[in-house]
Amino acid sequence: MFNLPTNETNIIFKLIGATIMGVKPAELINVKIGQGFENCKNALVNYPEINLMEIKELKREPRMQVFFYHKTVLEEVFMKKCNQNFLYNMGYNLQNSLVDNLEILRSRLQKEEFPHEVGLFLGYPLKDVLGFMGMYPLEFVGARGWRYYGSLELSQSYYNKYQKAKESFAQELYKEDNYKMN
Repeated sequence: MFNLPTNETNIIFKLIGATIMGVKPAELINVKIGQGFENCKNALVNYPEINLMEIKELKREPRMQVFFYHKTVLEEVFMKKCNQNFLYNMGYNLQNSLVDNLEILRSRLQKEEFPHEVGLFLGYPLKDVLGFMGMYPLEFVGARGWRYYGSLELSQSYYNKYQKAKESFAQELYKEDNYKMN
């Protein structure tokens, strides 16, 4: 089912497992440039809902910042009215396609100043993104995966859901690897 030929490829797939499973809209990770990344790109053909966008090559090491996303799940993020208002205020054009808006995000990620609205693309609750950006007066209440503001329960439920999906996907990869060895 998974047919992932290298350990580096497995590592990438474990990191993006929740996105592959359609639970998390996206992941932004730095991947080592090389055969593992090439194998990953080739293996993604088996997952038509998963796309990747290369952001930039990192200067100090042979790594690429890559945005992996589940098209349908990310479109659902864009469909929520509260998210639309936020993204509009951040300069995204919701009349444009998802790909056009991702190009805006890519352009911002390539700059020195980090676009903290990326948290919404990654599936963080809007309240946490607003709180982190200082756009809404919410108290910092904890961190695990990202910084939580306001209600701890909502943020923890998102985090736990993402972790459970990642672990489930990793178990499937492990089963597949063991199957190949026997």
